[in-house]
This record gives sequence, C-alpha cells and structure tokens, in this order.
Amino acid sequence: MTSLHICCIISAYYSMRSQIFIALLLVGFGCQHNPISINIKPPTLTVVDVNCTEVWLKISSSCANYDVVTLKRDTTILDTIRLTTADTTILDANLLPSHTYTYTLAMAGVKSVTAQARTMDTTSHAFTWTMYTLGDGTTSELNDVAIINDTLAYAVGKIHSGGMVYNLARWNGQAWNLQQLPYQGYPPEVHSVFAISDTDVWFDPWFHWNGQSFQELPSDPIFYAIGINKMWGNSNGLYVVGNNGFIAYYNGTAWTQISSGTSLDIKDIYGAQNANTGTWEIYAAAGNPLVSNDRAILQINGTTAQAISVNGINWALMSIWFMPSEQYWAVGDGMYEKHPTLSTTSWARKYPTIYTTYKIRGNDINDVFVCGAFGEILHYSGTSWQSYISQTYLATGNLASIAVRSNIVITVKSNNSIGVAIVGRC
Repeated sequence: MTSLHICCIISAYYSMRSQIFIALLLVGFGCQHNPISINIKPPTLTVVDVNCTEVWLKISSSCANYDVVTLKRDTTILDTIRLTTADTTILDANLLPSHTYTYTLAMAGVKSVTAQARTMDTTSHAFTWTMYTLGDGTTSELNDVAIINDTLAYAVGKIHSGGMVYNLARWNGQAWNLQQLPYQGYPPEVHSVFAISDTDVWFDPWFHWNGQSFQELPSDPIFYAIGINKMWGNSNGLYVVGNNGFIAYYNGTAWTQISSGTSLDIKDIYGAQNANTGTWEIYAAAGNPLVSNDRAILQINGTTAQAISVNGINWALMSIWFMPSEQYWAVGDGMYEKHPTLSTTSWARKYPTIYTTYKIRGNDINDVFVCGAFGEILHYSGTSWQSYISQTYLATGNLASIAVRSNIVITVKSNNSIGVAIVGRC
C-alpha cells in the first residue's frame, strides 16, 4: 500500500469521526433549537385557579425548546402555542358556571396530558332586607359590625336613647338591644369591633370579650389622640389601623406601633390564609376621600408594612377584601379588581354603582358584598352585580361597614342622625 492510500484512509476516518461528532452536537442542542428531540418529557398541564366563568391553566415544560403544543377544551381547540419559557399561563374565559371541562395538551412525539376543572356555581341575589333604627336622633351612629353566629352580632358606635348614651348594640337574631361598655366609668364611642372567635372579641383596644365577661383594658400610650378605624387579627395577634398612617400590633402581651410610610388615613385592614401555602396575607387600604385622590395599599408582614402597586387606581380608597392568589378588590371612590396576584397585574376599574363605596367583605369570590353612600348595598354572585338601593335607600345617610357570615349580611351606619342597621338574609 502506498503512502497516498494510507493518507486517504486516515483522512476518511477523521472525516467520519467529525460527521459523527457534529451529529451528536445537533442532537445535544436539539432541546433548544430543533423540534425533533430524543426522550422529551411531556409538558404538564395544571389548573391554577377557577371561578364561575374562568379557568387559569399553567403549562410547564422541563425543556423550553420552542416546541408547539395544542390546547383543547373538550373537543374545541383553544390555541396552538409555541413554548418559549418553562411556564406558560393560559386564561380560558366566558365559561358556564357549575360546569366540568376537560383540557387536553398535545405535542408531536409525546403523549397527550389532560386536566379537569369545574367552574364555581353562582350565588343567589335573592336577599330580603330588614332595616332597624337605633337612637333618638341625637347624633347617633353605628361605626362597625361583627357577626358571631346566626343569633348573635355586635354593632358599635354611639347611640343616644332615652337620655342615655350607649356604645354597643347586640343582635339576637330578631332585635337589637343596647348596652354600655364603660371605660373609667363612662361609655366612650367605639369605632371598631372584631371577632377572632366567639370567645375572643375586641371592641377597640379598650374592651375584650373572653366568652364569659367584658374586660376593660388599660390604654397604651401609642393610642393617644389616635382616630381608630378598623381592627383585624388571628390567633397570632391583633392589628389596629387609624388616621395619619397609624398601625399597631398586639402580640398577646404588648402593643407595638408599625411604621406605615404614609400619612393617609388607613381606613381598613383585612387578612386571609392562603389555602395552598398556609401563609397569611394581610393588606390595608388608605385614603382621604373628599380631601385628595391620594391612595395606598399596604402589605403587612409581622411588624412591617410596605406599599404595593396601586397602578390602575385613580381615586382614594376606603376598603380592601380578597381571597389569596385568587381575586382582590379595593373600593372607595370607585371599585377596583385585580387577578390573579397583586405583584404582577394592574387594578381594573369596575362600574356596578355610581355611589361612593365604603366597605367590602365576602364569603368567597362568588359571594361578595359592598356597602356605600345613600344606603347602597351590592352583591356579586360570581357573574353579575345586584344593587338593592331601591330597598335600602337612605336619603341623608350612608352605610360604612359590613359583615358577612354564610347567608347573613349586616351593614351599619346612620341616616338623619339616627343609627341604622340593615340585616339581609338569603
């Protein structure tokens, strides 16, 4: 064999090795650039959230390789999607309430995956309302209300009746009975009531019901000259919010004032536990309606408070209510909604009423109630809003606080200097 033949054989050998190496490189990089890949794991399809008419889906892929997937709802193709990130969120809207849907995700070369979602049912608008008046017209008003059970609720404020001054009204399921909570011998106006449980009820920071008796508590100096607006708490402690950015926290032993970073009046505070993570979310709403359009929403963690985005909100705020990771509402000079998370989406304006709204509370995202000026009461069923102002109209008054428990709703304030409590049943 000549040296020329040997050189040709060697050249052919190295050429073949180069081709094999290039082919292996192409296979290795196919996860990023080639729709044909070996042993690709199928993407996963997860139902993230559901309400009455919407389903949120997440497509997760361990290798975001620009593969094309087809998403179907039952037999209808919803979309053909090119995966460019590890997680892709899809909103399927305009669905039927109380209906089960099957979603299928298909990709060439891998097995299809499915997920089922059942939309929530709507709740009834069929409420009947009973209006009660408390006091004799001498600047009586009810500031807040808490429902304990079907036959017990507390409303607080100042009620002048028969030459006496009362600061507590107790509802027994049929009627309201006036009581006095004396502090140093005199019943002061009470601005807020909150029940952690039926044996752990607070009436401002000065009074506590332990299930057996009312306890008069010493006033901490941090509350001096503070206008208290609302309380909220759980087994970990109690929060109080008030005017000029005031926030205080009680850990069961001592009060601590929390820096809020705002001088706006903090009108409301609400917290709820995330069903998926077990963590608590706590938010407060602030604003000075009739003074300015300034507004703030504060996220509270332990003894710290931080402002979050109010992008999309143009007017002062009065109240906030939410279901963690599902739906968030803020009301005041306008009503606003955010979904699914506070950190990633803007607030959207809603228009179910022309009146100022003062407080919002709910049982779930398909059972939400709002109260406001001139006796406005609104109910959201999951698909529509219903106003009851034709039944609850107050010519010279408003409803400033609302409590919801199962099929009972109670909202309070005043009309023509007389305390008003309106009870709704479904």
